[in-house]
Amino acid sequence: MLGPIRQLLENKKIILASGSSRRKEILEKNLGLTIQIVPSNFPENLDKTKFTPANYVVENSRLKALDVAQNLKEDWHLIIGSDTIVEMDNKIYEKPMDKKDAYRILKSL
Repeated sequence: MLGPIRQLLENKKIILASGSSRRKEILEKNLGLTIQIVPSNFPENLDKTKFTPANYVVENSRLKALDVAQNLKEDWHLIIGSDTIVEMDNKIYEKPMDKKDAYRILKSL
């Protein structure tokens, strides 16, 4: 299923706009491609009330990729932006800031 995509992207410079080594591992394992990590500096401070959870993730991902693209000094072929949230009852939960925040989020779920 991924054969045609893999062939198109072979020997291309692919960048993951994330600091997540786990995301990199998943992409490389499933696509069979080499991916370079370049963390985004996008602040991820979008107003959650203006987005559905799905649109929030898409917009965060887009802005992370755009941030990396605008700051790269080298050529690239594809930049992948990504984001992860938890959603319950249309409320968006992001990665906790610390243990206290993690406890607060888990308790609310």
